[in-house]
Amino acid sequence: MADVQDTEPTRTDPAAREPHGTDPADQTVSRAEYDKLLAESRKWESRAKENKDAAKRLAELEDASKTDAEKLADATKRMEAAEARLADYERRAERAGIVAEVAAAKGVDAEWLDRMAGDTREEVEANADFIAAKLVAAPIYPSVQDSGAKPAAPITREEIEAIKDPKKRVIARAQNISLYK
Repeated sequence: MADVQDTEPTRTDPAAREPHGTDPADQTVSRAEYDKLLAESRKWESRAKENKDAAKRLAELEDASKTDAEKLADATKRMEAAEARLADYERRAERAGIVAEVAAAKGVDAEWLDRMAGDTREEVEANADFIAAKLVAAPIYPSVQDSGAKPAAPITREEIEAIKDPKKRVIARAQNISLYK
């Protein structure tokens, strides 16, 4: 909206900004021009409301002029779509129940199990067994040759810089930050 001489909107006011990059500070209009533009806007707004009502009445007339067979066909189409959505919701709910039961029974994370493929109980159980086997095979603690009896040899700055993997090198630097002070 353009600036009016009586009130001057701020640049941060969203209503004060013109669309398409027009800067309202560059334009000023008189109060009469503003009132004329506002009246024009209100006229188009009322026409739009009238057209909305007319469109609604037209849709009602079209519905009234349909034959019983057309109305039945429309209702059947809506019913089939609703039944398809309902079946999909029921399938999802049933799978979620199966996943929750199997996850609790097998002791695996339900979120992981839910992300895996399979809709039947047998497929979900097979996935749960796979996850459980992988988790059991993964060691909880790192293996240490001397069971931690000897302290680890101190690492030098040159050894850290010789690490080829950049991620491991950054981690080693962070763990031994005292070498870099």
